[in-house]
Amino acid sequence: MALNGHVLVTLIIDENDDPLGEPWCEIMGLPAHGRSRTALEEILEDDLAQVIGRADDDVLIDDDKLTEVMRRTVRNTAQNEIGKKPEVTVVISRLSE
Repeated sequence: MALNGHVLVTLIIDENDDPLGEPWCEIMGLPAHGRSRTALEEILEDDLAQVIGRADDDVLIDDDKLTEVMRRTVRNTAQNEIGKKPEVTVVISRLSE
């Protein structure tokens, strides 16, 4: 973690298994901007929002699958932007009736 940094990703899912808003990220030990000169957090959040928007219902109802998809997306995007694959912690909060 000390060498590659850390990204915390948070997503809220409503009672119908639909994302409530977009995922958000908090980076630690990583540069604030990547190769595209845009804030790294914004790039990660945009890529995650696209992946979540395209995800099948099977993925959205399974926390393990959703966590893996989000973790992979963050690591790949970070690799492209800053040349590092950070450790990723995904927090999925599900609302219930």
